Amino acid sequence: MDFVITDGLKPQKLIQVSLDVSSPDTMKRETRALLKAMKEFDLKEGLIITEDYSGEEHNKGRHIKFIPLYERLLLKNRTRALRKPNILQLNIHNSMSSSL
Repeated sequence: MDFVITDGLKPQKLIQVSLDVSSPDTMKRETRALLKAMKEFDLKEGLIITEDYSGEEHNKGRHIKFIPLYERLLLKNRTRALRKPNILQLNIHNSMSSSL
């Protein structure tokens, strides 16, 4: 997991970042990591920021949105909140990614 956005200590949003998810193996690895974290933190939605891929995936009641970085930056500038959320960058590597 790359980023966790929290409200105090409670995770509110999970963000995974992957340049290119066109490879089925990469797509599977990135979504698996995000789904695992979503389950751990009991969240129903997650985000994967990509270079240029846009889409959505539903898996066992959980929703993953894929959004290109340029689109995320444009949205962030339009919807900036008065209070900035806490962002924690995590360095979690599961056994799947360390074997690549």
